[in-house]
Amino acid sequence: MSTPRPDIFNYRDYRQFLVDWFKFKKLNQSTFSMRALAKQVGLASGYIPMVVAGKRALSQAAWQKISPALGFTPSEKSFFENLLSLDSTNTHAVRIAALERMKRSSRYQKQNPKDTEVYEYLTHWYYVAIREMASLEGFQADPRWIQARLLYPATLQEVSTALEFLLAHGYLVKGPEGVIQPPQKSLDCSGDIYKVALGQYHRELLKLAAQSIETTPSDEREVVGHTVALSPKSMTEAREIVKQAIQKIRDLGENEPIGESVYHMEVALFPLTQNKGSHK
Repeated sequence: MSTPRPDIFNYRDYRQFLVDWFKFKKLNQSTFSMRALAKQVGLASGYIPMVVAGKRALSQAAWQKISPALGFTPSEKSFFENLLSLDSTNTHAVRIAALERMKRSSRYQKQNPKDTEVYEYLTHWYYVAIREMASLEGFQADPRWIQARLLYPATLQEVSTALEFLLAHGYLVKGPEGVIQPPQKSLDCSGDIYKVALGQYHRELLKLAAQSIETTPSDEREVVGHTVALSPKSMTEAREIVKQAIQKIRDLGENEPIGESVYHMEVALFPLTQNKGSHK
């Protein structure tokens, strides 16, 4: 029984695809090797092995040289290039654009339903807020009721779409006596696709946090900060303190019999200066 060629639409990491593709080629052509391919297309013999090992990034020039050898259809080539964009840039807008293009692929949607689901959930702040609102006393699964309770703008159509999504994908469920409530459902936020979606979620909430300074009374919010010089070791300890604080607040929510309002805590611990030896 022959081994099928790896399907790029099943991958979230272009390097892992290349690893599997090279194994596939080797099984079907014993003389094939990464170094032989590199020499064939005019690249340094060690370049492709270094890319696959994560020691080098696949440049656009190198990609144009090796792409014909992969035998991609136009849609497969486009999908690989989107994976390449996710890995090769730190620009948030470029990564979001790549994800949006991937999400429009019917094959990707069919083969990676969890990716598209979590992406949809995390890239709209009010999806998460509505899910948590279902824990409030007197919650009504009615778009107009929900819209009236949100402090920040969301159109009636956006709220309706969010409610339909949450119910369809199990982020909200019908409990005893038909009461709508959130289940105990955790998200798998691993891999570049989840990380980009989660990054978009935090960007949206940080904007709302900034707005809250002007729109929410000080006794109903806590927006504080502190600037300090830290060593790498102390930075690691500071991150642990932040994680512990988040966990304690999560515990408060889980032990709350009935909440009265939905809150979001966004702690931002990030560098304002370059690290020693950094040239970025």
